Amino acid sequence: MQNLLVKVKPYVPVALKRTVRRHVPARYYRYFDPEWHRRTIGYVEEWEQHGQAQFDYLKSQGLEPQHTFLDIGCGPLRGGIHFIRYLEPGHYYGVEKNEAVLDTAR
Repeated sequence: MQNLLVKVKPYVPVALKRTVRRHVPARYYRYFDPEWHRRTIGYVEEWEQHGQAQFDYLKSQGLEPQHTFLDIGCGPLRGGIHFIRYLEPGHYYGVEKNEAVLDTAR
């Protein structure tokens, strides 16, 4: 269902989006709302701040360059990019079930 909604969304008129909201479960609303992503994760400055905060926290908890890091649900590497730069080569592993999100990270 998600892939279909992503492909169809740009072609759905606003009036239909309102109608769909009345008949679609709430968990699917974000597929019809172009600003959902930005309201959820914030804008570029906030994006960088969140990634840096994740990195700073784990570093303060003892993360060292020689450690190996498994990032389950790494998304588009908001925090991952900081870990990749800090850890020794080959010590960061990111796993993400949504291939489109990983393509964004590349």
